[in-house]
Amino acid sequence: NGMFVGPVLTVPLMLVAVQGMGSPDPLPFYRHTVMYLSYIRYGLEALCVAVFGYGRKALFCPPEEIYCHYSPREMLRTM
Repeated sequence: NGMFVGPVLTVPLMLVAVQGMGSPDPLPFYRHTVMYLSYIRYGLEALCVAVFGYGRKALFCPPEEIYCHYSPREMLRTM
């Protein structure tokens, strides 16, 4: 039963966790409420704050590298 119930409960929370991020358009009330009930959204916000918040400096990227996965733009795109 857990093999079925776990994904059935988690996938909708994952889908609504990222709604409204980067979009200036307001969401309807019901989607806004469901979005803020998703614990996955709070985990994603905590990850962003842990990496970019509290006045942290940008992670080190060697200047000779063309692509650096630790640049803030690439990390946010990955998340």
